[in-house]
Amino acid sequence: MSAFSEAALEKKLSELSNSQQSVQTLSLWLIHHRKHSRPIVTVWERELRKERVSVWRDKPQGLYEDQNDIQFS
Repeated sequence: MSAFSEAALEKKLSELSNSQQSVQTLSLWLIHHRKHSRPIVTVWERELRKERVSVWRDKPQGLYEDQNDIQFS
């Protein structure tokens, strides 16, 4: 599993799709790096606020499913 960095998380969020595999892969990566929860939340919020959020309107389920996976893990 790749090391945690904010850049790696930004890349993973930008590549997120609605597929189950994409959501599960990101979920597992985030759970594996849960000790970095503070920067994860910061990056997640920053990415949601960027203009790219309009692109994510086509795939919001993935973002929210990951969020739910992490909350219940």
